[in-house]
Amino acid sequence: MPSNKPWLDGPSAKDRATAKMWQGGPFFLIGLISTAGTHYLLGIIWIWTVIIGIAGLFWFLTGLITHYTGIE
Repeated sequence: MPSNKPWLDGPSAKDRATAKMWQGGPFFLIGLISTAGTHYLLGIIWIWTVIIGIAGLFWFLTGLITHYTGIE
C-alpha cells in the first residue's frame, strides 16, 4: 500500500526506466564507436567491444519498453 509520503516510496517505474535508458545509451555508443574504430584502424573486431554494445542496447531497450508500458 502506498504511503501518503511519496518520497518514502522511492522512484517510480518510469523514473527507473529513464535511468536505465541513460545508462544503456552511452554503453551502446561506446561499444559501437570502439568496434567501428578498431575495425577501421586495426582491421580487427574485438569481441569485448561487441559485447559492450549488445549489453548497452539491451539495457537501453528494456528501459524504453518499461518507460512506455510501465511494466517492470
